[in-house]
Amino acid sequence: MKRDNDKLSFASDNHAPIAPKILQAIIEANVGSAAAYGTDTPSAETRKLFKLAFGPQARAQWVFNGTAANVLALKTLLEPWHAVICAKSSHLNLDECAAPEAVGGIKLIPVESPDGKLSPHQIREEIVRRGDQHFAQPYVVSITQPTEWGTLYSLEELEELRDLCQELKLKLHIDGARFSVAAAKLNVDFETIAQSSGAAAISFGGTKNGLLGAEAVIFFDKSLEERFRYLRKQMMQLPSKTRFLAAQFKVFLEGDYWRELASIGIDLANHLSEQSRQIPGVEIIQKTQANSVFARIPKHWNKTLRESAFFYVWEESSNTVRWMFSFDHEINDVNEFLETLRQLSRDDQCSHSK
Repeated sequence: MKRDNDKLSFASDNHAPIAPKILQAIIEANVGSAAAYGTDTPSAETRKLFKLAFGPQARAQWVFNGTAANVLALKTLLEPWHAVICAKSSHLNLDECAAPEAVGGIKLIPVESPDGKLSPHQIREEIVRRGDQHFAQPYVVSITQPTEWGTLYSLEELEELRDLCQELKLKLHIDGARFSVAAAKLNVDFETIAQSSGAAAISFGGTKNGLLGAEAVIFFDKSLEERFRYLRKQMMQLPSKTRFLAAQFKVFLEGDYWRELASIGIDLANHLSEQSRQIPGVEIIQKTQANSVFARIPKHWNKTLRESAFFYVWEESSNTVRWMFSFDHEINDVNEFLETLRQLSRDDQCSHSK
């Protein structure tokens, strides 16, 4: 819940505070001494919870942020001559400040995708010049679930990607910064998505979902986990006081707290999407399948709307905006924002009628 003197933000779920039970878990972990670097009891207990959540082969390790989770997961899967197929709109391609290239030495093959999703046909088209020593060899497909456009791969679509990757001997990586949102929206557990996709590695987000500086990388092969551990240390992402990261994930996974948190943002996004579709001047441009709404609105509305709640302009040329919600938002926040939208629309209609 926002404080009275704070400006409301619909810009990003990164703007949300720490979820209450997560903050309490950090406080409770802050007692006495504990072993470091993942050898502590909370880390061992939490790794068992990840196996329960993702399947018995799941092996989870922690890092500090999503960029590191993505780059390290991919670097673990790749040889230096390999390449990664990803959506052009993906966070990996647009918003990692070239970390995959600069830090990971990773060749990306970005593919145009209006809704952020990759199709088997698009992937197949990129599988060329296999065995040609002059050409970086596509080896990993990286998808985002949910995508940067707030869209979801259905279980059937994930199964198609799994089958294609098996056929073409490719590995699948999932950027799951909002993986819990995807599972809540699809009304499935984490293991179902993991099995449907056949993912070799999943970057499992904590920070955007109520945790503090805690992300996980999940592998389903012991040899990959071993390789990751050395790379993580080498690339400065091995936490020392791992009990504080593990304690957060423990509470997040227990009792489906993740689903409770994710459902709030999903429901509010659905509410705003349904109501704003009825407002002249608002055009919803993507399916609302996660905790975000993408819309085109008149540019001259931006200033007034941002006085109600801050948000990002996603594409300047078309004034496409993103409104994103978290567990910290309330229905009254959304209704007040909707009323501002309606008033701006009425003002425009009055102006045009004169």
